[in-house]
Amino acid sequence: MVRCEIEGSERYLSFPSLMIGTSGVIVLMIKHGVGVVVCRNGSMFMTGSYSDHWVMSEFKDYTGSVTITNEED
Repeated sequence: MVRCEIEGSERYLSFPSLMIGTSGVIVLMIKHGVGVVVCRNGSMFMTGSYSDHWVMSEFKDYTGSVTITNEED
């Protein structure tokens, strides 16, 4: 099981950057529209999911921190 903790606010950054979607998902964006989910944060997306078709109008830059750890089930 993967667990994440978040805290912080939002502001503009260049790539790569953490971005938060309107559904709450936090994605590590490698470039425009390309990234991997690092925290579900209540969304339907699975942690680790990769896409090269993220809808960027649904995302804002996220400046908080995300801590990723391995946990035993």
